[in-house]
Amino acid sequence: MDKITLTIILLLFSLPNLALKDPTRPLNMSTVKTKKVNNNTIVKQPLTAIFYKKNQYFAIIEDKKYKIGESYKGSKIVKITTNKVILRSSKGSHQLKLFHKIKK
Repeated sequence: MDKITLTIILLLFSLPNLALKDPTRPLNMSTVKTKKVNNNTIVKQPLTAIFYKKNQYFAIIEDKKYKIGESYKGSKIVKITTNKVILRSSKGSHQLKLFHKIKK
């Protein structure tokens, strides 16, 4: 086998390993960010969307689709409403809100 043929074969096998990125996707979308404001840590919620399809709610949490009954970081999703996801674990329950109330 000559060098050109070998090079072409190696390139063809390496092409599937190259991940193509969506150019319209926002930068660092999947990371949960925190910032300090007046000595308080504010955490950006990982819940980015909730949608309803075929009589069932779905939530987009850290770029993955979840439905009721599935697990997210050790907690079970027990309820999804139009603006929040309720999670339950052995430590209790908590919620992820899609929108936060703005104080005037």
